[in-house]
Amino acid sequence: MADIDPNDIEIGARVRQRREALRLTQQTLAVAIGVTFQQVQKYERGANRISASRLIQIAQALQDAPASFLRTSDDTDEALPTDLLHTPGAVQLLKAYCAIHSPRHREGLLAMAKALDAV
Repeated sequence: MADIDPNDIEIGARVRQRREALRLTQQTLAVAIGVTFQQVQKYERGANRISASRLIQIAQALQDAPASFLRTSDDTDEALPTDLLHTPGAVQLLKAYCAIHSPRHREGLLAMAKALDAV
């Protein structure tokens, strides 16, 4: 058996991270993309490489852009916005932020978040 490519491992880890963030089982994802849950396990471990067409199916099932799974640790750019949404609580925080009607209050919340990041 050939060595597993580190990029395949990283892409599989991103699939697993997104699936878990959505609280989906491997079985649920497998059914959605037409494979067995064992195949999903292999994809997530990087043991089996994910084809481009399968990655598109996975991205659709996980409600994300295919490109978000292709970014690797070698990428030096800032995270894509969809990557940021994988952070636990990010979606809830964004929804709460958008529900604030006062621009002054939104600015205050943003300033507080930045201050917390500096701690």
